[in-house]
Amino acid sequence: MPGSADAPVVVENLNHYYGKGSLRRQILHDVTTTIPAGEIVIVTGPSGSGKTTLLTLVGALRAPQEGRLRVLGHQLDGANRTALEDVRKRIGFIFQSHNLLGALSASQNVQLGLRVSGRAPRAELRRRAEAMLEAVGLGEHTHKLAEQLSGGQRQRVAIARALVGEPVMVLADEPTASLDKASGREVVDRMQSLARERGTTILLVTHDNRILDVADRILHLEDGKLATFTDAVIANTQQMMHLLAQNTERQHIEQLVDAMDETAFRGTLQELTQQSQKFLEATALASDEAYQSMLEQSLRVFTRRVGELLEAERASLFLVDRERQQLVLRVAQDMPEGEHVRIPLASGIAGAAAMSGEVVRVDNAYADPRFNPAVDAETGFRTRSMLCLPLQDRSGAVFAVTQLLNRRDGRPFDEQDTRRYAEFAASLSVLLESLVKVGGTTARRAP
Repeated sequence: MPGSADAPVVVENLNHYYGKGSLRRQILHDVTTTIPAGEIVIVTGPSGSGKTTLLTLVGALRAPQEGRLRVLGHQLDGANRTALEDVRKRIGFIFQSHNLLGALSASQNVQLGLRVSGRAPRAELRRRAEAMLEAVGLGEHTHKLAEQLSGGQRQRVAIARALVGEPVMVLADEPTASLDKASGREVVDRMQSLARERGTTILLVTHDNRILDVADRILHLEDGKLATFTDAVIANTQQMMHLLAQNTERQHIEQLVDAMDETAFRGTLQELTQQSQKFLEATALASDEAYQSMLEQSLRVFTRRVGELLEAERASLFLVDRERQQLVLRVAQDMPEGEHVRIPLASGIAGAAAMSGEVVRVDNAYADPRFNPAVDAETGFRTRSMLCLPLQDRSGAVFAVTQLLNRRDGRPFDEQDTRRYAEFAASLSVLLESLVKVGGTTARRAP
């Protein structure tokens, strides 16, 4: 692995098994990864996927069976017990069960973490322990016995004990599992800030989706195999997989969507919307080209399909670029995929919707002074009626505008069309916001 020689953790083709003979079961399958110094990595995955096994191997709590594992400069595959102990002394461990001694005070429990890492005068041990307890918000509880503390307080004592010796690396196994939302958030925030002040590497195993945002990187284990976080999102999306991959004839997404009636289309759009919402809430970490490509294609196809269901001749989608004060035409009929057209934000009917944040419905485009007939002249299209809806992000800022042109029956768009379009637009808004997040597009929302 080029460039990984100095990384605290280098894992190559790691396999691990439990049991013997006919009961032997493989837990880890060819796991390969590198964790650089100072990085916070979260490992996710269902129960039994191998998360804790991986953590204990990296922590030198058990010896590797197959593959190569280098931790803090020491090759652990083939290492003896003394070498494993030397590595463990440089690691801070935080376990789901606090493993505190109930008859000892909070300060005394933290001092144990210092005694493991080396000898020091008793007064120095106490001073450092109390300073660390102060840092995790337990300055008033240093002399209380562990059994007198709440679950959240005991977990913070365990974190203080893991960090007090200034370890090179911290390994945490479900540190928030026994905590409520507020306590869990406080625990990981404290751990993150304290560890980063010292440049400590953190490897954290969790089922808690509420804390994923502290990670620099997320690794996902599924049946003992390592996958990307985007794979994890898709793995939890059975309906989306039916849409994108499970079709036996491997139909293109456009063919699948075309075959749906309005009810099926609404269901599919709702499913994909829910997954995009989870993606937005879970992470701003990924920049996955496959996920972006899927959303790009989905937006294009869904925008067109919405136009068809509402019996419009054309459907378009604009992103709002506040920095350049422009609308970016992202989806339009006959526009080659990947191409963008920019127009001034303050011009046109779509611009009016973007600026006002309100729906704009025009019965006769050529009678409206905001309409630019030069666009029709260039394309050969004759615009009659228009319906423009602004899309708002979760903060309420308009970051895109969807537009329908001309009802096929010749009548102008009415209030019923507006209501139906608004329902679809709400879902498209979530899809588009996730695309903006993952794709790093130049269309920026207003602060």
